[in-house]
Amino acid sequence: MNRKIRNLLLLLALILALGGALWLLSRGGGEEEDAPLDHSHDVSDTDETGRHSGILIDRQADDLRQVYFRNGEAAYTAYLDADAGEIEFRELEGLPVNHNLMETVWFSVPQMIYQDVIASGDTGDVPLAAYGLDKPALTVKATFAGGDTCTFHAGSNVPGYEDDVYYVRVEGRPQIYACTLDVAFFMGNRYYLSDDIFYAYDAD
Repeated sequence: MNRKIRNLLLLLALILALGGALWLLSRGGGEEEDAPLDHSHDVSDTDETGRHSGILIDRQADDLRQVYFRNGEAAYTAYLDADAGEIEFRELEGLPVNHNLMETVWFSVPQMIYQDVIASGDTGDVPLAAYGLDKPALTVKATFAGGDTCTFHAGSNVPGYEDDVYYVRVEGRPQIYACTLDVAFFMGNRYYLSDDIFYAYDAD
């Protein structure tokens, strides 16, 4: 092999080596890129204030079959009317209703978020009265595909948070959470029914 051909092959090898090095650099260093991803904060996280937030109920909306909730105004059983493609309240069937407000309740449940863990301990040690949970302002029972259920109770507002943040306890868990709950959970007929149904009554 003459010198010219040898030099040409060395040049090609150098070019290939440089190309490989550049490719590895663009991939962030090669082997380390394949390290397992850290999912430790996917469900919960702690912010700079020390508040520990996360998902209270981690289920898919498609798995939800029924939501029963009771507040100081009324009690309703929400379900998806597959034929109409709308959320209905069994207690208000046949009446003019606002389906958008009903959907707020329905879709708030499967991926409900908590803003902080207020207290944690053995179930029997939690002073429910201190959080307004001895006489809850709201009780919600969600039923999912397969028949499994999740029930939670909301007590009084959490000081230092917005007005829509309440103390919440999930049955079977020892923790007390701070959760944002939409006003729709605490309302009665006048909220869900069309205003038209009350005009005649108000005129008397």
